[in-house]
Amino acid sequence: MNSPLSLQNIRHQIDQIDDEIHDLLMRRADLVLEIAEEKKKSGLPIIQPAREIKTLRRLMTRHRGVLQKQAVLQIWRELVGAVCLLQKDLRAVLYTPHLHSHEDVGAHDLTYDFAYNLAYDLAHAYLGTLFPLDSQSDIHSLISQLAAGDYECAILPYDPVQSHSPSNHWWRYFIDFKKAAPESTASPANSAIYITQKLPITARPSENPQAFLLTSGGFHASGDDYSILACESLSAAPNTSEQPPKSPSLAMLREKLGFSDLQLFSFDELSIIVVHEFVDKGDTRIQQARNHGFELTLLGGYPAPIETD
Repeated sequence: MNSPLSLQNIRHQIDQIDDEIHDLLMRRADLVLEIAEEKKKSGLPIIQPAREIKTLRRLMTRHRGVLQKQAVLQIWRELVGAVCLLQKDLRAVLYTPHLHSHEDVGAHDLTYDFAYNLAYDLAHAYLGTLFPLDSQSDIHSLISQLAAGDYECAILPYDPVQSHSPSNHWWRYFIDFKKAAPESTASPANSAIYITQKLPITARPSENPQAFLLTSGGFHASGDDYSILACESLSAAPNTSEQPPKSPSLAMLREKLGFSDLQLFSFDELSIIVVHEFVDKGDTRIQQARNHGFELTLLGGYPAPIETD
């Protein structure tokens, strides 16, 4: 058992370390303000998931000792969120569509509550507890406000309640938005809106992402990434029972386009593919898909999750 003197010495050392940590936090905050000025001059976004994940990967590589990695990650996420707020009057928005029928409310209220409460918790876990978070029930308004710069980012639940109004289905609207606003150097910032992060950022076996982060700063490589693309038939034939629209297959995507490590999921006649590689908006395979009767639309992606075990 430690003597009172040794306990006092240990506590004194901890106090010194606490002071050093605090000094470094204040110094870091001053440097962040300098970065903010440079970002403002260059028109760069405040939230940069690719850059942030590189930092966290580096820290996890050097991490040693008994402190859990998950705890360290949460400390850093809270710090990053706090210093982001020093750079600008930032706000985030969570997509929370209304349920539209008695049947919806009666049959799916628990699923709805769970999905969106989880997304809310994941948003604050990623952005920090101090980050202002609004809610928006209309996907059209949400995307418009994000494009206008009213919000720095948006959080959209991965698996929306299937029974809510189709007009508020964010996957469908976001795909149409990306197709209608091709990105170019002359286009406004809204064409650069992409999915840029999945939440949570840590890896959990056999678990789908629970929410996606949308930002207006473009989709950038972090060194180990997943890309998300919509894949739809280019057939001009009307959608009748005699001629149903074709659906892409994993075999076709692998053979014709060279996508190897990929996943595919479909709903509402949409096919979404997720590939374990960074796909740039100028990737030649996007154009090649048209030669095989399909249209690929890059929706963005996310850095590979961080292993915490």
